[in-house]
Amino acid sequence: MPDQYKVLIVDDDPELRRFLAGELAVENYVVEAVGTGQQALIRLRDSA
Repeated sequence: MPDQYKVLIVDDDPELRRFLAGELAVENYVVEAVGTGQQALIRLRDSA
C-alpha cells in the first residue's frame, strides 16, 4: 500500500461522515468529508 490513500466522503448525514472519516483515518487514509455534491466538486477541482 502506498504511504497514504486519499478519500473524499460525500454524505448529507454529519454523523455518518464523522464515523466513516474516523474509521478510515485509523486505517491510515487521508480523509476529507463534505456534505453536498457541490462541495465535493469544489474540493476535487481545488485538489487537481
